[in-house]
Amino acid sequence: MYIRERGKMGYLMGEKKAPVVNDLNYAIWDAENSMVMTWLVNSMEEDISSNYMYCPTTQELWENANQMYFDLGNQSQIFELTLKLGEIRQGEDNVSKYFNSLKRI
Repeated sequence: MYIRERGKMGYLMGEKKAPVVNDLNYAIWDAENSMVMTWLVNSMEEDISSNYMYCPTTQELWENANQMYFDLGNQSQIFELTLKLGEIRQGEDNVSKYFNSLKRI
């Protein structure tokens, strides 16, 4: 919402293309592109953001993050649930308590 509110969605969607380097508008585009990239990187956890610090454009950063975290369908959630299920043990719990532990996942 913040990026949309600032009128910078074109950088994410690739609609705001970089002019040629010697164009007078290039410096403005570069500054705005860097600003939006900074917003995105600062909204990420440090261990995640380090993977995106050197993308040349906001659009490339956005597409890479989108592909990594959003275009997986439910793969990341399935993986996380599988890990949690693998960690649960009945141990000395009665069946009802064990079942409720499974159900909470």
